[in-house]
Amino acid sequence: MKHLVIITICFLSLCFTKVCAQISVDSVKTTFKNYSKDNPKATTNNIKAYWHALPISIKKDSSIAAHRDYAIGMNFYYQRNPDSSYYYFNRAGKNLIFKEDPFLVNEALILKAMIKNIYGESEVVQKTLDSASANFNTVDSVPYTLRVNLNRAYGAFYTTNNEQEKAIDHLIKALELTETGEPNPRAEASIKQNLGELFLNLNDIPKARSYFLLVQEEALANDIPRYYHSATLKLADLIESKDEISEKTVNDLNEAMAFFKDLGDKGRIVEAHNYLGQIYKLTGNNDIAMSNFKQGLILSEEMQFPSGIINLAKNLGLMNLSLNRLEEAEQNFETARKFVYSHGNVESQIEIEQALAETLEKQGKLSQAYPFLKAAIKKTDSLNKAKTTATVQELETAYQTKEKEQQIALLTSENELAEQQKRNQRNILWAVLSIVGIVGVFLFFYYRNRQRVHQKLKELDAAKSSFFANISHEFRTPLTLVKGPISEQLEKDQLTPTERKKMQIAHKNVGRVQNLVEEMLALSKLESGHYQLHVAEGYISTFMKAQAQAFEFLAEEKKIHWEVNIPETKNQYWFDRDAVEKITTNLFSNAIKYTPANEKVRIIGSHTNHTYTLDIINTGVKLSAKDRKNIFERFYQNHPDNPGSGIGLALSRELSQLHKGTLELIHSENEENHFRLTLGVAKELFTTAELATKRTEIEHANVVIAHQPSDTENLLQPSTKEDVPQLLLIDDNKDVLNYITLLFQDSYNVRTANNGEEGYKSALEHIPDLIISDVMMPFLDGYELTKKLKEEELTAHIPLILVTAKTEDEDKLTGSKLGADAYVTKPFNSTLLQATVQNLLENRKRLQNRYSKTIILSPKEISVSTAEEKFLERMQKALDKNIQEPTFTPETFSKEIGVSRMQLHRKLKALTGLTTTEFIMNQRVKLAASLLKKRSISVSEVAYEVGFNNPSYFSKCFKDVYGISPSNVKKSSETL
Repeated sequence: MKHLVIITICFLSLCFTKVCAQISVDSVKTTFKNYSKDNPKATTNNIKAYWHALPISIKKDSSIAAHRDYAIGMNFYYQRNPDSSYYYFNRAGKNLIFKEDPFLVNEALILKAMIKNIYGESEVVQKTLDSASANFNTVDSVPYTLRVNLNRAYGAFYTTNNEQEKAIDHLIKALELTETGEPNPRAEASIKQNLGELFLNLNDIPKARSYFLLVQEEALANDIPRYYHSATLKLADLIESKDEISEKTVNDLNEAMAFFKDLGDKGRIVEAHNYLGQIYKLTGNNDIAMSNFKQGLILSEEMQFPSGIINLAKNLGLMNLSLNRLEEAEQNFETARKFVYSHGNVESQIEIEQALAETLEKQGKLSQAYPFLKAAIKKTDSLNKAKTTATVQELETAYQTKEKEQQIALLTSENELAEQQKRNQRNILWAVLSIVGIVGVFLFFYYRNRQRVHQKLKELDAAKSSFFANISHEFRTPLTLVKGPISEQLEKDQLTPTERKKMQIAHKNVGRVQNLVEEMLALSKLESGHYQLHVAEGYISTFMKAQAQAFEFLAEEKKIHWEVNIPETKNQYWFDRDAVEKITTNLFSNAIKYTPANEKVRIIGSHTNHTYTLDIINTGVKLSAKDRKNIFERFYQNHPDNPGSGIGLALSRELSQLHKGTLELIHSENEENHFRLTLGVAKELFTTAELATKRTEIEHANVVIAHQPSDTENLLQPSTKEDVPQLLLIDDNKDVLNYITLLFQDSYNVRTANNGEEGYKSALEHIPDLIISDVMMPFLDGYELTKKLKEEELTAHIPLILVTAKTEDEDKLTGSKLGADAYVTKPFNSTLLQATVQNLLENRKRLQNRYSKTIILSPKEISVSTAEEKFLERMQKALDKNIQEPTFTPETFSKEIGVSRMQLHRKLKALTGLTTTEFIMNQRVKLAASLLKKRSISVSEVAYEVGFNNPSYFSKCFKDVYGISPSNVKKSSETL
């Protein structure tokens, strides 16, 4: 028994010793793994010092030595020392046994492949990565981090080989894998950085910028300065013009350089020098730019960093070439050329060869320049062929890519459904447990009683809101029945002046009641919580200025000095156009209503990052203390004789609060009333439901423009879009013209004119598809312009919209009699104006279809003006006279009618949707169809009779128009 106890004790001691040894080995491995991370303390000296301090018994373990080599290799990898890192990774792989540590073995393989990828050894890289991938099948489970790194390595490999789409697929897969495991901000930031670089290579600047900004945002949130500064370098690479450079840009780059110098990352230092050189070059600081390029080149040559040598030597050469330092430029390009053939892509080779050829040519070394120029041309041709082939392959794989996306979406939805079911089960379990307790039962009944009371209050509130809404709706029908007869009476000429004045008073008050009804409806929506903001990004200063300018006419009529000081904003802000329009219309109309003649109204705009402020200050009669206290109360009126209902300011304040802002009356010592409107305009202030969708943005006509010009003049230059309707905008007020241009420039080809005379000339020259004109203008007002355009044959067909502050029915009637197609009053609803333009253009399209379906142009069968009828008759006569002549061309056609070829082209395009050549060909084909139906003659005879020289070409044109060959016309039962 005694011997048995001794043996047991010895056995337990031996086990304890092995366990302690294993614990010690595991802790050492963990330490080396920590050293292998992107850690400033993980220097080679620190790792070696830690190794020397270990006991000899642990050093004998080959796996420990492998972990040491792996950590040192990672240290050199982060310092951009590929040769040293590859050496240590290779040593680590030899000392490791795959079954004992498959993770480290494969990690070493992947990193070796990435290093070889730097030197462009494609076959070695492919083989190494495939080997790592094959290892995954020999173990039960593979850590997600290893799969992430493998996909990242494949992404780098395909990027080097210009297979960008495959690279993107692997990197996106890597990004998705990071979401399946523990949060790894470093890996996510690195992958997004790689994606940004890929999209930069594909010249997709917006996507590239969005990924680099995401990297910066996540790096700041997770305290990863390396990735923040790396993204700063990449964002600098996107700068293309001097206007994009700010003091912050230079400061950020200098901070990045200082960071990478402290870290000892020479590769990033080279990049910083390169980008600083480019920025100083753009700003004209050539000496500083040259200094940065030279420092970067020297460092690249010390590192033997091929891509850095190529880029910096090329940039130095280009600078010396621009400064006519030809010998230095030649040396720089020769330096770049030594490396570009082995480490640069074809585009870089072409660029350097062309630059070197230009440098040699300027030195008179033509015989030396010729081979480089010839090589560049040959490579350019080969590159273009390769791109064409790649495009064909992309089209072939498009369908397969779409199917993959659908499968991914299906799997994602299935996973979400499974997660939702799990959550539902947990919620049910907790609900059952809570009901079991006495306290839970008591709280349940208490809560239920509270809910009943709350529900009753909601029902009462809803009933009140419903009552106001129903009453408001009921008012609309009788108001329409009252307004209609009054409008009819005002159109009669037999009314006496007194009768007409009474009718006008009645008509004006009907309008006031209608406005009151709309305000009551808006209030009922606000009370019931049904009023929904639809905010979208736009230039709020431009919008505010246009709203203010619309009231200038009313201010002039009342002899009020109307002063608008709203500076333009460079940035876009988020706001609801409809809600802001309601608020400003109330405030501006009140300012005019309660300001006496010869007094002043000032409107001042300002903004911060999160708010926009509008101050409306009017002089004259100052509000009393009682009025100031109650001014925002509903239905409040300071005197029974004052016009208005007392709803407007209450509605405006509630709308401003809904818009995350305020409306208040500011105390002033002077004899003036000062209203201040503050609106929240930052995106983060609004909920997802309040952010407008694309459809909502269009419906509410919020001004969402991708780029705002630096001044009004640049914005009003003609657009260069083709195959879209042309609009001509005419207004002598530049701000209003600017605003209307913003509304239409994304969907139409917009031209502008500053007065009626200029607009008339532009209409004759360009024959636009639609004209929007102000009425009150110098040289030629809107009414005279309408009359002249409608009497002119070339422009009689053009739809014309008059936009003006004149709101009387007589003014509208004058415009209609002169031929205006629509009349929109200021302040106008931009949605209504856009819809009016679209409807008028649709009507013109229907007219085009009618014209294009007939051989004989019969204007009397279609509603057109007298001038347009004359033009069509002259055009028909020219066709009848010349259509059988093969020499009848667009030039002949335009001379016969007496207009220029461009005018005829625009006129025919507007009437039929066809160019002049297409129109002549269509008319010939339609005449041929008629002849084939009526007469028994051959196809060739018909072709020659209608002006075709080639029967085969005639048959092709005929089939393009009717879908059948001319020889089958007799057999076909279809109506042509």
